[in-house]
Amino acid sequence: MKLKALILCFMAILIFSSVYAQEQGGNPASNFPVKTYTFDPVPEGSVAQYDFVVRNTGDAPLDISKVKSG
Repeated sequence: MKLKALILCFMAILIFSSVYAQEQGGNPASNFPVKTYTFDPVPEGSVAQYDFVVRNTGDAPLDISKVKSG
């Protein structure tokens, strides 16, 4: 019985989130033309940077958070 209730709750959440996304105008979709970049050797104490281009190819605002370097 608990399993059925859990499944029903999960399905209700999925349906609600789908309807909410449609009301918001769709879904965002990120597109990275360049996914990786390898730096040449960098002298100690120097600053190295590279700007990645991110395009939103979806039809809703794209929220980017919790970015980490690898």
